Amino acid sequence: MPGWLHLVVVRWGMKGGAMPGKLRGSILVVDDTKANIDLIDALLNSKHDVVACVHPAKAIEVFNGLDIEAVIIDYSMHPLNGYEVARSIRSLDRGKTVPIMLVSAIETDPAPGKLREAEIDSFMPLPLDLEAFGATLEQLIAAGHGVR
Repeated sequence: MPGWLHLVVVRWGMKGGAMPGKLRGSILVVDDTKANIDLIDALLNSKHDVVACVHPAKAIEVFNGLDIEAVIIDYSMHPLNGYEVARSIRSLDRGKTVPIMLVSAIETDPAPGKLREAEIDSFMPLPLDLEAFGATLEQLIAAGHGVR
């Protein structure tokens, strides 16, 4: 990806309550499209720190290095797709209970079996329904895990 860094910190607030309204962990966004990252950051940055990883193969390294509260993954990426990234995160001890949401403009109605197999908690088609996206993410985080 010419001109792209493998890891982009989109918004990073001060931990420990220094930023009013911020929640404890960060939201990891794994997407190779800057417009999607910018949209999700704009939607979430008043309540969450947003960390973006534009290279799906680096997502595990980023996940392991930070206090991640939820993961939002785009379906269509290379060399790994969203299902493969989700499976990799779920293979980690810390990844067994973190909420994972898949977003996609290409796959607008994935088979429930595919989502269950990759242990993905929620799916949202792009373009995002902003209200549903925010509400779903907050519900997943409040529960501490998904519907597995």
